[in-house]
Amino acid sequence: MRKILAMALIYTALAGCGHSQIQYQPSDRNLDWNKAVSIIEQGFYEDYGAQKTQAVAVTSEAIILSDGTISNSVGISTASPIAGSALIVGTSTTKTVSAGQRIYLNSLADSMLMKRNGRDHRYAVIIRIKPGVTARSVFFRTEHQARKFLDALEYLKVAYSMAN
Repeated sequence: MRKILAMALIYTALAGCGHSQIQYQPSDRNLDWNKAVSIIEQGFYEDYGAQKTQAVAVTSEAIILSDGTISNSVGISTASPIAGSALIVGTSTTKTVSAGQRIYLNSLADSMLMKRNGRDHRYAVIIRIKPGVTARSVFFRTEHQARKFLDALEYLKVAYSMAN
């Protein structure tokens, strides 16, 4: 009996974990291109998730994210004394790769607004490029900020489709 009660308690606790979807309808915010871009940039820069963005650029075609750079370096050197001084011969190879992502505006599907179960002030916007395919998750501390971000994302998507 204790085992069944313990299992029921564990299942109940686990059911409360995760995120729940909040219904979202775009609002009639007074947005223009520059304001929408500013909201998108701020949302990515203030994201507190594990995938921290270092740079954001929004073009008429895509949202370009850079998560930083990865550098690998190898160096070899030798020194030989010659007439009271040293001759150093060496080689060095450095490879730098930019780790980033492009989210194309023409690929954007409907994004989702989620709330963390059991935690206040934890919201996520799930950016989707196709139904069921997540491009990126951006985390916010208030529902208001998350909704502003979604409105700006929707504005960019509509502005792109009207221009093309």
